[in-house]
Amino acid sequence: MSGLKYLLREEEIGFFPKWEKIFERKAPLFFEIGVGNGEFIVEMARRMKESNFIGVEVSKEVLRKALAKIEENRLTNVRLIHMEGTKALAKLFESESIDGVFLNFPDPWPKKRHKKRRLVNLAFLYLLSDRLKKDGFFQMATDHPEYAEEVYSLLKSLEGFSPLWEDYIKTSIDEFYPTKYARKWLSQGKTIYFLGIKKREKIEIPDWVKDWCPLLKIRKEETALPIVNIFKIRPKLNFLEWVAKLRGAELYKEKLLFIKVLDLFYNEESLLLDLLVEEGIIRQRFFVKLSPYGDEGYMLTPYDSDKPDPTEGVHLAMVLILKSLKEGAFYFELKKSTCKEKFLKRFLGENWFEDRAGVK
Repeated sequence: MSGLKYLLREEEIGFFPKWEKIFERKAPLFFEIGVGNGEFIVEMARRMKESNFIGVEVSKEVLRKALAKIEENRLTNVRLIHMEGTKALAKLFESESIDGVFLNFPDPWPKKRHKKRRLVNLAFLYLLSDRLKKDGFFQMATDHPEYAEEVYSLLKSLEGFSPLWEDYIKTSIDEFYPTKYARKWLSQGKTIYFLGIKKREKIEIPDWVKDWCPLLKIRKEETALPIVNIFKIRPKLNFLEWVAKLRGAELYKEKLLFIKVLDLFYNEESLLLDLLVEEGIIRQRFFVKLSPYGDEGYMLTPYDSDKPDPTEGVHLAMVLILKSLKEGAFYFELKKSTCKEKFLKRFLGENWFEDRAGVK
């Protein structure tokens, strides 16, 4: 197996991939957030050859080093993905599907104004609790005492879990493989804090956590449904006018949702909108294409090369573009839409499908 075969691409595996099919076997599944150079996940995969391991990493440079280590050790029970940890936890794993999650030395963001960027918070733990199987575990290592104390307090407050050891926190564990970073820290006589929990019972994810991570609102059946809008409009669209109207326009702004048209590009046949949707912790930038369709019609859909996750924010962005088009027309007929009906009703009218703007 070549190094690239160990690497999975987010856009290819999509939501909730079938891990049994990918690994060609059914086995316990473990997940490491932030694999770094791969030293830890490689050692765990060597020790536990009867288990499958998924690792994610945001740095492409260190991900390449991890891939090289996996190939060097000829491990067939590891796959890596260039992806952020929380997003991966929400998108790649179904409820109660993971046997264990490892997190080694996450960025502590020590400055007070940056603490909100820390990976482990209450919302993250609710998400984690849903993805872990019963008796599944979460194990974290950190060299930052204040971060350790914060996580310790969170773990104690969460129902449905018990300590992984005699307490939620320890300063040494026999089964831990000391990575290069850990060895350096320990050689200086400094302390590493280990925190761990074991799932006892299922915990429902609160709605506020779903607002924080909007991927959790996406139903499984929605993941394969393309976002398509087909409409008729008069007068015929003048793309140059729409560039002037929408370039830089903020389409929506509230506490956890921001939608903006960053730029537009056009020719005689089509218009491309460079769109930004910031929704909770998810930030998506993608192109939307507006082009002629059929007899005097148009189609509005994400560009072929872009596949934004179909969050509510993405659906809303598409509807707001339709709303802007409708407001500038004396005739507007929406022939087909796969956008969420609640947004169509709110911004295009209760009878959005039958509505004919400007026509009685």
